[in-house]
Amino acid sequence: MSDKIEVDINVNNNTMGGAETGETLQPNNNDKKTVATSAGNESMSKMINAGIFVAAGSRAVDYGLSHVGEWTGDSILQDKINATKKMTGYAALMAANPAAGILAFTADTATSMIDYSFKLKWQNREAERLRRRSGNYLSNGSRYK
Repeated sequence: MSDKIEVDINVNNNTMGGAETGETLQPNNNDKKTVATSAGNESMSKMINAGIFVAAGSRAVDYGLSHVGEWTGDSILQDKINATKKMTGYAALMAANPAAGILAFTADTATSMIDYSFKLKWQNREAERLRRRSGNYLSNGSRYK
């Protein structure tokens, strides 16, 4: 069940340009091409349109979830939402492809642990600096001298 649509395609082989030479080219019957379409193209178009709407909805939900902490001022809630989104993504990936899901989860966990250790190291250095600066350093007894 394929419907045929005829499309006229005008081919201009004049290198000088029809407007410059005053010559007008008329299409002849040799320039017609036939393009076949089927009902499957319409269903494909509908699937693409549905995919566009799903992607837009997904982006809207993602935007809303990623700004909860900013809108409420609760950074701990935002961290919990981000962790839940991440775990949901890994669960979906593991359901689709267990090996890839486990590999991605392991790699992300390792890099998160490394990032956390560096962050903790710098926070401890800053705390140490502030303790020395304030004179509230318990191990050297600076307040008691």
